[in-house]
Amino acid sequence: MSKLSLASLGMALALCGSASALPPPIPASRATASARTAPSLARMEFKSTTHDVGSIFDHEPQEFKFEFTNTGEEKLVIDRVQSSCGCTAGELTKLEYEPGESGEIEVTFNPKGKKGDQRRQLTIYSNDSSGREILLTVVGSVSQLVSVDPGVLSMGSVPKGKTVTKFLTVTGRTPDFAVTRATAGDLEVFGVRVVGTEAIEELGSNGEPNGETLRRSTIEITLKSGAKVGRIDDHLTIRTNDARRAIVQAQVIANVVGDVAVTPPRISIGRPELGEKMTREFTVASRSGEPFHIKGIRFANGPLKIDFKATPVNPDKPDTYTVRLDATAARVHPRLRQDIVILTDVKGEEEILLPVSGVIVTRQ
Repeated sequence: MSKLSLASLGMALALCGSASALPPPIPASRATASARTAPSLARMEFKSTTHDVGSIFDHEPQEFKFEFTNTGEEKLVIDRVQSSCGCTAGELTKLEYEPGESGEIEVTFNPKGKKGDQRRQLTIYSNDSSGREILLTVVGSVSQLVSVDPGVLSMGSVPKGKTVTKFLTVTGRTPDFAVTRATAGDLEVFGVRVVGTEAIEELGSNGEPNGETLRRSTIEITLKSGAKVGRIDDHLTIRTNDARRAIVQAQVIANVVGDVAVTPPRISIGRPELGEKMTREFTVASRSGEPFHIKGIRFANGPLKIDFKATPVNPDKPDTYTVRLDATAARVHPRLRQDIVILTDVKGEEEILLPVSGVIVTRQ
Protein backbone atom coordinates (compact mmCIF):
# COMPACT_ATOMS: atom_id res chain seq x y z
CA MET A 1 0.00 0.00 0.00
CA SER A 2 1.37 3.45 -0.87
CA LYS A 3 1.94 6.23 1.65
CA LEU A 4 -0.79 8.20 -0.05
CA SER A 5 -3.27 5.42 0.46
CA LEU A 6 -2.42 5.08 4.14
CA ALA A 7 -2.78 8.77 4.65
CA SER A 8 -6.13 8.78 2.91
CA LEU A 9 -7.32 5.91 5.06
CA GLY A 10 -6.27 7.67 8.28
CA MET A 11 -8.05 10.85 7.26
CA ALA A 12 -11.23 8.93 6.51
CA LEU A 13 -11.14 7.21 9.89
CA ALA A 14 -10.60 10.55 11.62
CA LEU A 15 -13.57 12.05 9.83
CA CYS A 16 -15.77 9.08 10.82
CA GLY A 17 -14.76 9.47 14.47
CA SER A 18 -15.51 13.18 14.41
CA ALA A 19 -18.88 12.58 12.82
CA SER A 20 -19.89 10.08 15.51
CA ALA A 21 -19.00 12.57 18.28
CA LEU A 22 -21.17 15.35 16.90
CA PRO A 23 -24.48 16.00 18.71
CA PRO A 24 -27.66 14.98 16.90
CA PRO A 25 -29.35 17.67 14.83
CA ILE A 26 -31.85 19.93 16.66
CA PRO A 27 -35.41 19.05 15.58
CA ALA A 28 -37.66 21.74 14.21
CA SER A 29 -39.52 23.46 17.02
CA ARG A 30 -43.23 22.78 17.48
CA ALA A 31 -45.67 25.38 18.78
CA THR A 32 -47.41 24.33 22.01
CA ALA A 33 -51.19 24.06 22.24
CA SER A 34 -51.37 27.22 24.35
CA ALA A 35 -49.33 29.13 21.78
CA ARG A 36 -51.48 27.90 18.91
CA THR A 37 -54.72 28.83 20.73
CA ALA A 38 -54.95 32.56 21.16
CA PRO A 39 -56.75 33.78 24.31
CA SER A 40 -60.35 34.92 23.90
CA LEU A 41 -60.92 38.64 23.42
CA ALA A 42 -64.62 38.46 24.35
CA ARG A 43 -65.73 40.34 27.46
CA MET A 44 -69.09 39.74 29.20
CA GLU A 45 -69.76 42.89 31.23
CA PHE A 46 -72.89 43.15 33.42
CA LYS A 47 -74.58 46.33 34.56
CA SER A 48 -74.75 44.62 37.97
CA THR A 49 -73.91 41.11 39.11
CA THR A 50 -76.14 41.37 42.21
CA HIS A 51 -79.93 41.70 42.38
CA ASP A 52 -81.76 42.44 45.64
CA VAL A 53 -85.37 41.22 45.67
CA GLY A 54 -85.95 43.09 48.94
CA SER A 55 -88.36 41.88 51.64
CA ILE A 56 -90.92 39.50 50.18
CA PHE A 57 -93.39 36.81 51.26
CA ASP A 58 -92.80 33.18 50.44
CA HIS A 59 -95.74 32.97 48.00
CA GLU A 60 -94.36 35.64 45.65
CA PRO A 61 -91.96 34.34 42.93
CA GLN A 62 -89.73 37.16 41.68
CA GLU A 63 -88.81 37.59 38.01
CA PHE A 64 -86.02 39.92 36.91
CA LYS A 65 -83.15 40.25 34.42
CA PHE A 66 -79.38 40.58 34.49
CA GLU A 67 -78.32 42.78 31.55
CA PHE A 68 -74.89 42.50 29.93
CA THR A 69 -72.87 43.72 26.94
CA ASN A 70 -70.02 42.14 25.03
CA THR A 71 -67.41 44.88 25.47
CA GLY A 72 -64.65 42.70 24.02
CA GLU A 73 -63.16 42.54 20.54
CA GLU A 74 -64.52 39.17 19.41
CA LYS A 75 -67.69 37.12 19.55
CA LEU A 76 -68.96 36.17 23.04
CA VAL A 77 -70.23 32.59 23.29
CA ILE A 78 -72.29 31.50 26.33
CA ASP A 79 -71.96 27.80 27.08
CA ARG A 80 -74.52 27.43 29.89
CA VAL A 81 -76.02 28.96 33.04
CA GLN A 82 -76.01 26.91 36.23
CA SER A 83 -78.29 27.99 39.10
CA SER A 84 -78.47 27.16 42.80
CA CYS A 85 -81.57 25.97 44.67
CA GLY A 86 -84.40 28.49 44.54
CA CYS A 87 -83.11 30.35 41.47
CA THR A 88 -83.73 29.35 37.87
CA ALA A 89 -82.53 30.98 34.67
CA GLY A 90 -84.82 31.06 31.68
CA GLU A 91 -83.84 29.14 28.56
CA LEU A 92 -81.28 31.08 26.58
CA THR A 93 -82.61 31.65 23.06
CA LYS A 94 -79.40 33.38 22.00
CA LEU A 95 -75.91 32.15 22.90
CA GLU A 96 -73.60 34.24 20.69
CA TYR A 97 -73.08 38.02 20.85
CA GLU A 98 -70.94 40.15 18.55
CA PRO A 99 -68.66 42.91 19.98
CA GLY A 100 -70.84 45.76 21.26
CA GLU A 101 -74.00 43.61 21.31
CA SER A 102 -76.11 43.44 24.48
CA GLY A 103 -78.27 40.72 25.98
CA GLU A 104 -80.06 39.68 29.15
CA ILE A 105 -80.46 36.63 31.36
CA GLU A 106 -83.97 36.16 32.74
CA VAL A 107 -84.10 34.78 36.29
CA THR A 108 -86.89 33.58 38.57
CA PHE A 109 -86.40 33.38 42.33
CA ASN A 110 -88.92 31.11 44.07
CA PRO A 111 -89.09 31.82 47.83
CA LYS A 112 -91.47 28.95 48.65
CA GLY A 113 -90.26 27.02 51.69
CA LYS A 114 -87.64 29.63 52.57
CA LYS A 115 -87.39 31.95 55.55
CA GLY A 116 -85.11 34.81 56.58
CA ASP A 117 -82.11 36.25 54.72
CA GLN A 118 -81.38 34.57 51.39
CA ARG A 119 -78.35 34.44 49.12
CA ARG A 120 -78.46 32.46 45.87
CA GLN A 121 -76.04 32.34 42.95
CA LEU A 122 -76.01 31.62 39.24
CA THR A 123 -72.82 30.67 37.40
CA ILE A 124 -72.26 31.77 33.79
CA TYR A 125 -69.91 29.63 31.69
CA SER A 126 -68.64 31.38 28.55
CA ASN A 127 -65.51 32.30 26.59
CA ASP A 128 -65.08 35.50 28.61
CA SER A 129 -61.49 36.78 28.37
CA SER A 130 -61.00 36.42 32.14
CA GLY A 131 -61.02 32.66 31.68
CA ARG A 132 -63.21 32.31 34.76
CA GLU A 133 -66.89 31.67 35.42
CA ILE A 134 -69.02 34.74 36.18
CA LEU A 135 -71.11 34.64 39.36
CA LEU A 136 -74.50 36.40 39.59
CA THR A 137 -75.93 36.83 43.08
CA VAL A 138 -79.53 37.15 44.27
CA VAL A 139 -80.17 38.42 47.81
CA GLY A 140 -83.25 39.25 49.83
CA SER A 141 -85.28 38.49 52.92
CA VAL A 142 -88.25 36.09 52.93
CA SER A 143 -91.14 36.17 55.41
CA GLN A 144 -93.51 33.20 55.58
CA LEU A 145 -97.11 34.06 54.86
CA VAL A 146 -98.22 31.02 56.85
CA SER A 147 -95.76 29.14 59.08
CA VAL A 148 -96.09 25.77 60.80
CA ASP A 149 -94.16 25.08 64.00
CA PRO A 150 -92.78 22.48 64.16
CA GLY A 151 -92.79 21.41 60.53
CA VAL A 152 -91.97 17.87 61.68
CA LEU A 153 -93.73 16.84 64.89
CA SER A 154 -92.14 13.89 66.70
CA MET A 155 -94.31 11.92 69.12
CA GLY A 156 -91.20 10.11 70.38
CA SER A 157 -91.07 6.45 71.42
CA VAL A 158 -94.46 5.28 72.67
CA PRO A 159 -95.18 1.89 74.31
CA LYS A 160 -97.65 -0.26 72.41
CA GLY A 161 -101.24 0.37 73.52
CA LYS A 162 -100.50 3.83 74.97
CA THR A 163 -101.68 7.20 73.70
CA VAL A 164 -99.71 10.43 73.51
CA THR A 165 -100.86 13.96 72.65
CA LYS A 166 -98.77 16.85 71.33
CA PHE A 167 -99.44 20.24 69.76
CA LEU A 168 -98.28 22.32 66.83
CA THR A 169 -99.09 25.90 65.84
CA VAL A 170 -99.94 27.55 62.51
CA THR A 171 -99.36 31.30 62.26
CA GLY A 172 -100.80 33.64 59.61
CA ARG A 173 -100.67 37.36 58.79
CA THR A 174 -104.22 38.30 57.78
CA PRO A 175 -106.38 40.11 60.41
CA ASP A 176 -108.84 37.20 60.58
CA PHE A 177 -106.44 34.30 59.95
CA ALA A 178 -107.50 30.89 61.24
CA VAL A 179 -107.04 27.19 60.55
CA THR A 180 -110.42 25.89 59.43
CA ARG A 181 -109.60 22.17 59.40
CA ALA A 182 -106.73 19.71 59.91
CA THR A 183 -106.61 15.99 59.11
CA ALA A 184 -104.04 13.20 59.27
CA GLY A 185 -103.31 10.84 56.40
CA ASP A 186 -104.15 7.79 58.53
CA LEU A 187 -107.22 8.54 60.65
CA GLU A 188 -106.95 5.16 62.42
CA VAL A 189 -103.56 6.14 63.85
CA PHE A 190 -103.88 9.86 64.59
CA GLY A 191 -106.68 12.00 65.93
CA VAL A 192 -106.45 15.71 65.00
CA ARG A 193 -108.45 18.74 66.12
CA VAL A 194 -108.12 22.53 65.98
CA VAL A 195 -108.00 23.89 69.53
CA GLY A 196 -108.39 27.61 68.77
CA THR A 197 -106.82 30.82 67.42
CA GLU A 198 -105.26 33.79 69.22
CA ALA A 199 -103.55 37.07 68.35
CA ILE A 200 -99.80 37.34 69.01
CA GLU A 201 -97.06 39.90 68.43
CA GLU A 202 -94.40 39.11 65.84
CA LEU A 203 -90.84 39.14 67.12
CA GLY A 204 -87.94 40.65 65.21
CA SER A 205 -84.47 39.17 64.76
CA ASN A 206 -83.50 40.67 68.13
CA GLY A 207 -86.28 38.77 69.88
CA GLU A 208 -88.28 41.93 70.57
CA PRO A 209 -91.82 42.68 69.26
CA ASN A 210 -91.65 44.54 65.93
CA GLY A 211 -95.13 46.05 66.17
CA GLU A 212 -96.93 43.63 63.83
CA THR A 213 -99.82 41.49 65.09
CA LEU A 214 -100.18 37.94 63.83
CA ARG A 215 -102.75 35.22 64.46
CA ARG A 216 -101.83 31.74 65.64
CA SER A 217 -103.97 28.58 65.57
CA THR A 218 -103.14 25.60 67.79
CA ILE A 219 -103.68 22.02 66.60
CA GLU A 220 -103.84 18.98 68.88
CA ILE A 221 -102.50 15.64 67.54
CA THR A 222 -103.08 12.36 69.40
CA LEU A 223 -101.47 9.03 68.63
CA LYS A 224 -104.18 6.43 69.21
CA SER A 225 -103.72 3.32 71.35
CA GLY A 226 -104.28 0.93 68.45
CA ALA A 227 -101.21 2.08 66.50
CA LYS A 228 -99.09 -0.80 65.23
CA VAL A 229 -95.59 -1.49 66.49
CA GLY A 230 -92.84 0.17 64.47
CA ARG A 231 -92.01 3.54 62.95
CA ILE A 232 -94.93 5.69 61.81
CA ASP A 233 -94.46 8.49 59.29
CA ASP A 234 -97.60 10.42 58.39
CA HIS A 235 -98.57 13.86 57.12
CA LEU A 236 -101.08 16.47 58.24
CA THR A 237 -103.14 18.47 55.75
CA ILE A 238 -103.97 21.86 57.24
CA ARG A 239 -106.55 24.14 55.63
CA THR A 240 -106.59 27.89 56.30
CA ASN A 241 -108.84 30.84 55.37
CA ASP A 242 -105.97 32.62 53.59
CA ALA A 243 -106.49 31.91 49.88
CA ARG A 244 -102.79 32.52 49.19
CA ARG A 245 -101.91 29.58 51.43
CA ALA A 246 -105.17 27.65 51.55
CA ILE A 247 -103.39 24.36 52.29
CA VAL A 248 -100.15 23.78 54.20
CA GLN A 249 -98.52 20.52 55.23
CA ALA A 250 -96.79 19.16 58.31
CA GLN A 251 -95.16 15.82 59.06
CA VAL A 252 -95.77 13.71 62.16
CA ILE A 253 -93.61 10.76 63.17
CA ALA A 254 -93.70 8.25 66.01
CA ASN A 255 -92.03 5.03 67.09
CA VAL A 256 -94.39 2.54 68.70
CA VAL A 257 -92.37 0.20 70.89
CA GLY A 258 -93.63 -3.35 71.37
CA ASP A 259 -93.27 -5.64 74.36
CA VAL A 260 -90.87 -8.00 72.58
CA ALA A 261 -87.27 -6.76 72.45
CA VAL A 262 -84.44 -8.30 70.41
CA THR A 263 -80.83 -7.76 71.55
CA PRO A 264 -78.71 -6.89 69.65
CA PRO A 265 -81.15 -5.10 67.30
CA ARG A 266 -79.16 -6.22 64.21
CA ILE A 267 -76.71 -8.98 63.29
CA SER A 268 -73.46 -8.49 61.36
CA ILE A 269 -71.68 -11.46 59.82
CA GLY A 270 -68.63 -9.37 58.86
CA ARG A 271 -66.69 -10.54 55.76
CA PRO A 272 -66.76 -14.35 55.71
CA GLU A 273 -65.21 -16.30 52.84
CA LEU A 274 -67.33 -18.53 50.64
CA GLY A 275 -68.08 -21.77 52.51
CA GLU A 276 -67.07 -20.36 55.89
CA LYS A 277 -69.20 -21.31 58.90
CA MET A 278 -70.04 -18.96 61.75
CA THR A 279 -72.15 -18.79 64.90
CA ARG A 280 -74.06 -15.86 66.38
CA GLU A 281 -76.45 -15.48 69.32
CA PHE A 282 -79.21 -13.02 70.16
CA THR A 283 -81.82 -12.64 72.89
CA VAL A 284 -85.58 -12.28 72.49
CA ALA A 285 -87.27 -11.02 75.68
CA SER A 286 -90.51 -9.57 77.03
CA ARG A 287 -90.06 -6.05 78.38
CA SER A 288 -93.03 -6.51 80.73
CA GLY A 289 -91.87 -9.93 81.91
CA GLU A 290 -94.98 -11.63 80.53
CA PRO A 291 -94.40 -15.18 79.23
CA PHE A 292 -94.67 -15.71 75.47
CA HIS A 293 -93.70 -18.29 72.88
CA ILE A 294 -91.51 -18.21 69.81
CA LYS A 295 -93.54 -20.12 67.23
CA GLY A 296 -90.82 -20.23 64.63
CA ILE A 297 -87.97 -18.37 62.91
CA ARG A 298 -87.81 -17.80 59.15
CA PHE A 299 -84.91 -16.84 56.92
CA ALA A 300 -84.97 -17.09 53.13
CA ASN A 301 -81.92 -19.14 52.16
CA GLY A 302 -79.78 -17.43 49.58
CA PRO A 303 -76.23 -16.11 49.96
CA LEU A 304 -76.45 -17.19 53.60
CA LYS A 305 -77.89 -20.46 54.93
CA ILE A 306 -78.91 -20.42 58.60
CA ASP A 307 -80.15 -22.96 61.15
CA PHE A 308 -81.76 -21.67 64.37
CA LYS A 309 -82.20 -23.02 67.87
CA ALA A 310 -84.30 -21.02 70.38
CA THR A 311 -84.01 -21.95 74.07
CA PRO A 312 -85.99 -20.33 76.92
CA VAL A 313 -83.75 -19.11 79.73
CA ASN A 314 -86.36 -20.27 82.27
CA PRO A 315 -88.61 -23.03 80.87
CA ASP A 316 -91.07 -22.50 83.74
CA LYS A 317 -91.51 -18.84 82.78
CA PRO A 318 -90.58 -18.39 79.12
CA ASP A 319 -90.23 -14.60 79.02
CA THR A 320 -86.67 -14.62 77.65
CA TYR A 321 -85.09 -16.77 74.91
CA THR A 322 -81.52 -17.25 73.75
CA VAL A 323 -81.38 -17.90 70.02
CA ARG A 324 -78.32 -19.52 68.45
CA LEU A 325 -77.81 -19.30 64.71
CA ASP A 326 -75.37 -21.43 62.78
CA ALA A 327 -74.69 -19.92 59.38
CA THR A 328 -72.79 -20.91 56.24
CA ALA A 329 -71.67 -18.48 53.54
CA ALA A 330 -73.24 -20.19 50.53
CA ARG A 331 -72.73 -17.65 47.76
CA VAL A 332 -70.51 -14.63 47.12
CA HIS A 333 -72.43 -11.44 47.77
CA PRO A 334 -71.05 -7.83 47.79
CA ARG A 335 -73.72 -6.43 50.09
CA LEU A 336 -75.96 -8.75 52.05
CA ARG A 337 -79.09 -7.13 53.52
CA GLN A 338 -81.74 -9.56 54.75
CA ASP A 339 -84.18 -9.97 57.65
CA ILE A 340 -84.63 -12.80 60.12
CA VAL A 341 -88.37 -13.11 60.87
CA ILE A 342 -89.16 -14.16 64.45
CA LEU A 343 -92.72 -15.51 64.83
CA THR A 344 -94.35 -15.03 68.27
CA ASP A 345 -97.76 -15.46 69.87
CA VAL A 346 -97.78 -11.86 71.18
CA LYS A 347 -100.78 -9.95 69.83
CA GLY A 348 -99.72 -7.20 67.47
CA GLU A 349 -96.15 -8.54 67.41
CA GLU A 350 -96.63 -11.75 65.48
CA GLU A 351 -93.59 -10.97 63.29
CA ILE A 352 -90.41 -9.37 64.62
CA LEU A 353 -87.74 -8.43 62.06
CA LEU A 354 -84.03 -8.73 62.84
CA PRO A 355 -81.75 -7.29 60.09
CA VAL A 356 -78.67 -9.26 58.99
CA SER A 357 -75.85 -7.61 57.04
CA GLY A 358 -72.37 -8.41 55.77
CA VAL A 359 -70.21 -9.16 52.75
CA ILE A 360 -69.41 -12.68 51.48
CA VAL A 361 -66.10 -12.86 49.60
CA THR A 362 -64.28 -15.53 47.58
CA ARG A 363 -61.65 -17.74 49.16
CA GLN A 364 -58.12 -16.35 49.04
